[in-house]
Amino acid sequence: MDLEHRKRKRIRIDDLVLDPDLVQVFRGEDQLDLPKLSYRLLLTLTEAAPRVLSQDEIMEAVWPGKIVSPETLTQRVKLLREALGDDAQTPRYISVVRGEGYRMLADVSHEDEVSEKGYEGDGGVLSELKRRRVLQAALVYAAVAWSITEVLSFFFDALPIFPQGSKAFAAILFVVGFPVAMFLAWRFDLGRDGLVRTKPSSKEGQLTIAFAFVLLVGATGGLFYLIYPKVVVTQPEEIIVESDGPADNSLVVLNFRLVSDTPDDEPLSQGLSDQLRAQLSRTRNINVAARVSSMAMTEQVGLTAFDIREKIRVRYIVDGTWNKGVDGAMISVELIDSAHGGSIWSNTYNSADTPLQTIQQDIGLSVVKEILPDVATLFDNPGSTTDVLSAYEFLHKGNYIFDQVKALQELDEELLNQAISNYRQATIGDPNYTLAHVRLADALLYGRRIDEARESILNALDIDDSLSDALSTQGLLYYTIGAIEEAKESYKKAIEQNQNDPDVRARYAYLIWHEGRIEDTGALFRRALNLDRASIVRYGDYGNFLGWSGHRAELQTLIEEIKSFAPVDIDVGATNPIPRYLLLARLYELSGQVDRGIAWALRAHEASPDEHLIASQAAELYAVLGDFDTALEYETLHGDDPGPGLLYFMRNYGALVDEAEFAMIDHPEDSKLRYLLAFGHHANGNHGEALRVLRQAGLPQKALRLREAQDMEALVTFADATHKAGDQVEAERYAEIIADFMQVHIDTGSKDWWPYAYQACAFALLGEDSERVLEKLESVQDSARIPWLPFLRDAPCFRSYTTDPRYNTVLRGLEARQRNILAQVRETVNDLNKTWE
Repeated sequence: MDLEHRKRKRIRIDDLVLDPDLVQVFRGEDQLDLPKLSYRLLLTLTEAAPRVLSQDEIMEAVWPGKIVSPETLTQRVKLLREALGDDAQTPRYISVVRGEGYRMLADVSHEDEVSEKGYEGDGGVLSELKRRRVLQAALVYAAVAWSITEVLSFFFDALPIFPQGSKAFAAILFVVGFPVAMFLAWRFDLGRDGLVRTKPSSKEGQLTIAFAFVLLVGATGGLFYLIYPKVVVTQPEEIIVESDGPADNSLVVLNFRLVSDTPDDEPLSQGLSDQLRAQLSRTRNINVAARVSSMAMTEQVGLTAFDIREKIRVRYIVDGTWNKGVDGAMISVELIDSAHGGSIWSNTYNSADTPLQTIQQDIGLSVVKEILPDVATLFDNPGSTTDVLSAYEFLHKGNYIFDQVKALQELDEELLNQAISNYRQATIGDPNYTLAHVRLADALLYGRRIDEARESILNALDIDDSLSDALSTQGLLYYTIGAIEEAKESYKKAIEQNQNDPDVRARYAYLIWHEGRIEDTGALFRRALNLDRASIVRYGDYGNFLGWSGHRAELQTLIEEIKSFAPVDIDVGATNPIPRYLLLARLYELSGQVDRGIAWALRAHEASPDEHLIASQAAELYAVLGDFDTALEYETLHGDDPGPGLLYFMRNYGALVDEAEFAMIDHPEDSKLRYLLAFGHHANGNHGEALRVLRQAGLPQKALRLREAQDMEALVTFADATHKAGDQVEAERYAEIIADFMQVHIDTGSKDWWPYAYQACAFALLGEDSERVLEKLESVQDSARIPWLPFLRDAPCFRSYTTDPRYNTVLRGLEARQRNILAQVRETVNDLNKTWE
């Protein structure tokens, strides 16, 4: 077929060209790499344009003869939009027609309507831009500007001679220089004859010059509009993320200490600290350490201002005392500059003369004026307040009790009901007290009383729909009931209202992690950590993310940070090092250094030899390396039988099934336990039983809705068991979803083993070429973490490869790697013991 004929058959979609003969899509000279199903979806919508296609019509055209769910179509539309650079909020190509289906929004020209000139664009704006090398010049300018900015940023950070705002000035300078560079690229060309002035290639080209220049200036103005708030307005927030030292706008509010022996006042003194912390958190230009870090610094006796500065990296410290008087409490407070340890502001209040709420507001205003004397508007949102003393007191008594509930390993219904009762009394005392309704909803959600929690959060939002606490709890409610997109929106709004809440950032990060938004996820986890540097939970969140995403270098840096800064678990006390030891053991395993992980687990065991769960973690790490004798020694140290996790690594699936079924009597809500049980049944050939267990755990809907890692792992077992049970169509449906999901993580650059192994299983279920399956299996060898051999050896989807030399080479290589690391364990433990001594 000649070129001219092919061009007549092409289809133009706005700035795209779809070539059915080549089965390709182009944007200019660039070919878009679309998967087969995405291309088929685009072609289907294009051929029907501008008509709306129902979901059934699309599914029949794209997946002929197969039964697929609307969720599969939604995900495929999402993937196609991402490939085309289409924004679902302001679509350019694909539009959803609510209740009806989808349609192609862009203009479509078919066959003879598209001339060769239409594709080449002679005399048009794009043609002129291309001919004059403006687009190339834009790319070169961007690359050079970026490189110079990086160099300048290094010097701005390293040398103290540059004034604050130098980075912002450099960024603005390069943005302003962009239209100048583009104008010069338009008017002049550097060729063999030197610098020459270019001319339009046609009369139509002459008419485009003014229009194109307006476009360049307009685009630059828009770029400046987008960049300016990032480099100027949010600069204070970025300081804490990038700087090793405390930012000048950072502070911690320590819990007010009781001077007199009045334990009944502890809920109120702690509540005053919490309310003050929340008030200051809503000031956009101040970075406030989170509650866990504040409590940890309060509990550690003898810390100086400099110690606090080094541990959680804050410039200012708000410290106070609460002394019970005859008529009220005497509250003394001071603001300390940790740079020199001196007090820069102090005051004393009497709650008999001034309501606690007013005292809290006055302290907050005074602190902000000292730190940010030039800020015109101190609080973007004053938060939830009340003038009713009883409501204020009931709220903080409820908080005090609810903290005790959350610190327990198992739910204490009686204690939780006491917290709920206090919160209800607060809402009765002041029905317009938004925070009381929010905290009531939090407690009800904790007790899984969904309907009551929904009513409480609706009451809160009816009073104030901009309070970050209310939006955060609304997000948690949506997440609990499976409304994931709504949960994301609530979390995003909560972050906009309060830049200093680490909990909501972590919750939002977990939701977007498995969409493949790795950069956004990492930034959210890191920001949450910077706000709560004393919290072992924040280090655990960020470390797990780095490990599962295969960011080995960043994970190693975090490990060294944990060893240096000694974060604490507030639930077991600031001086208890065991949670830190166990976290280091876990993170070393994720980084592939299992020998070091074992050393830290053994150190935790030595510190608490009677704790079964600690010995069990050491056992599991030995099991990862295939040393089952040592693993059993630690697992059964206290007379316990081997647990399901250890039995999984030992590949003793009969005992695994028995043990897991018995354990589920005490832990019916443990999803991980159910998933291990299902795999045990599946590996033993009881595929129907595996499906029954997984359906009881909420699969497949739960995995399709939440897309969390362990749920997607279980979906692999579900798809494989469905295939073995004889439902090929349904198995392929889930296998396609798994393959697409894993590809998202592979595309982010992850080198961890699980996306490749699970995608290989999905390809096998889809009947893909064995070469493709084996390539994915071979990729697991690049993982820093030790892959789980039970899955690779015993998942039924791989049983047709048991005699394949390449498959067996992978397994033998992983076993050799286990042996090599195991040989290093004794030496590593001895070396680290010498260091600790």
